[in-house]
Amino acid sequence: MEDRRLNWVKSVYPDFSDKKHFYENVYKPEDFIYRDFFIEQPKRYKSKINPQRIVGISYGFAYNCYRKINWHQLLNELHRFERIMKNFSSREDIIDNHILRKYDEDTEGKNVLKFGSHYFTTSGQHRLCLAKFLELESVEVEVTEFKLDRARIVRFKRLKTGIEKLRKYKLIEYYTFDDLVKASEFENLYLNNFSTIFRIRIALLAKFIEYYEKFYIFKPLARLQLIFASHLYPNRINETVDIFEEEDFKRANFSIIKHKSNLMVQM
Repeated sequence: MEDRRLNWVKSVYPDFSDKKHFYENVYKPEDFIYRDFFIEQPKRYKSKINPQRIVGISYGFAYNCYRKINWHQLLNELHRFERIMKNFSSREDIIDNHILRKYDEDTEGKNVLKFGSHYFTTSGQHRLCLAKFLELESVEVEVTEFKLDRARIVRFKRLKTGIEKLRKYKLIEYYTFDDLVKASEFENLYLNNFSTIFRIRIALLAKFIEYYEKFYIFKPLARLQLIFASHLYPNRINETVDIFEEEDFKRANFSIIKHKSNLMVQM
């Protein structure tokens, strides 16, 4: 079947050349590592796209759901492809009367998901897969667009940069990549390895870590530092203290002294 379908493509399109991208993976949106950083837009719209920008499909439990396949394999596994081979005999016929044909409302349309400049087919797999192999430059589709949440990706990068030092200083419990992705949804991060819980703006995280590192404790006088800080910036156990600007760093002094003192004892 593999040779038969590809030979049919070559017969209707003699200029066909077997390019490298036909051997690339047919991806799912879920394969996209930063999928969670894109927000679905409420309105769908029609647009002409280049089929070569289609990088995958999303089609329930079929085709690439449980395994990796390339575009040649997809061509060979499309369920109704035999019918297309029987009914069309030239590239122009396929383009005009199948790929670009305006079907009625009861016929499945050509729908795609858009992430940046790349697309995933959700319906019209046969037509859009053929559009790639027949090298059409433009096909009209209905688009559901997902736009990058730039503020969230910035928060994620700040978390990713600071997480190792937060672990090193035992300011946070173990965080996986998925934990960081989840935490980036929010503007604030909770530091709960102090006796007091600190809710800190992720935008301030790097500067807070620097503040913590430079906070000097003279071990023989640590108890006096603690008493002094407790009067100026008292922290109650299980209290949540907000650190939303640099001026708020001082509110963590008491807990930082306790925390660093405990680490000294453990060393």
